[in-house]
Amino acid sequence: MIDVDPYPECSDPGVGYCAYFDSAGAVETVALHVSRTCSGNAGCLDADAPATRDAILAFDGVFFRGGDQSLYVQHWADSELERAVFDVHAAGGVVGGTSAGAMIQSPVTSIGDATSFEATADPYHPRIELSDSLFGGQMALLPPTSLDTHFTPRARLGRLMVLLGRWAEDRGEDLLAIGIDQETAVTVEPDGIATVHGQGAVSFVQATPESERTFVPVPSRPEHLVLA
Repeated sequence: MIDVDPYPECSDPGVGYCAYFDSAGAVETVALHVSRTCSGNAGCLDADAPATRDAILAFDGVFFRGGDQSLYVQHWADSELERAVFDVHAAGGVVGGTSAGAMIQSPVTSIGDATSFEATADPYHPRIELSDSLFGGQMALLPPTSLDTHFTPRARLGRLMVLLGRWAEDRGEDLLAIGIDQETAVTVEPDGIATVHGQGAVSFVQATPESERTFVPVPSRPEHLVLA
């Protein structure tokens, strides 16, 4: 279908993305490496190239592997890849992902790595960072939401609640937060109905008219200092 080397992990037995989708009945599964820093690397597609958009539009679905969501935002925001994925979704195609690949599908993505302990101790911790530059605005795949993964095992409820509060405080917008456990999935139909699948839980968190929030910045601490 396209002339590009598959991303190596696709056929890795320890990862098995391609094998899984092939076993589920996919006619053809191809793994692509898309970046803004290909620099002529074999098998790498330029995220900003029209040819990359054409390649993605040839498929009926897109699945994002795990990794570092901040890198996805850095390399894919406002790119031909982003526009192509949005068009696949708008045409009725399926868009999915795992771990960081799931988190980036929400209009607001947590790209910081603060823990719940750090976030609840300091709601302005420097490692709390939210972005709406990838799949946000008119390119949104979901209603106003923020997704988090590995939710219960990594005790991320506290962090998620702080992120909701920070977004409301800074942007004046309320979000629906969705925390997804491992070995668990949530599917969202075009009518907005969500269904949970798998062995774990999916947590839905949203402010109500009775909700209260008070953010108090903590005094500067050594780890907050930036030396230039």
